[in-house]
Amino acid sequence: MRAINTKQLSLSLFERMRANNIIMNYYGALSFGMAQHLIDDIYDSLNNTSLDSVIIKKIYSTFIEGVENIVKHSFYTENDRNFGVVNVAQNEKGDYIVGVGNMILVSQKNDLLIEIDRLKDKSVDELKLDYRNFLKEAGEMEEITSGLGFLKMAIECDNNIDFDFISIEEGIDFFLVEITIKVD
Repeated sequence: MRAINTKQLSLSLFERMRANNIIMNYYGALSFGMAQHLIDDIYDSLNNTSLDSVIIKKIYSTFIEGVENIVKHSFYTENDRNFGVVNVAQNEKGDYIVGVGNMILVSQKNDLLIEIDRLKDKSVDELKLDYRNFLKEAGEMEEITSGLGFLKMAIECDNNIDFDFISIEEGIDFFLVEITIKVD
């Protein structure tokens, strides 16, 4: 497998969001320690704004879910740590966008599309019911299965989630999730 140009991936994500006010842009290897550092940093940054506490909670919660997804599920590693891209930006309308992305095997794409399809066109109330049912079904399981993070993010942003799969090379895609949290 050829080396993947991670700087080019970060630039690509930056280009997609350049019309927005970038608050944080990180690409690289993500360990649990680095993830915690980023989570602490975004928490401090958000709490030094005049944003409503409900909006801060939504951005923060969504950011945590996205970073955890990269740390736990990225296919591609750098220095034995999972590689990913994380962005937080504010668009021209004043809404916040949390963008997270990581490499996946094309063979994983179908499972992700199933998770995405389960979210499409659902109201927040339907998503909350799905979340409660998911937790009930998980019962005594020690580890919740995949899909819960997407569900939590969809609830936080009133289901304003965009997904994209960017082909990197044969067999590998970059999976990008952009969550918009409206501030109206």
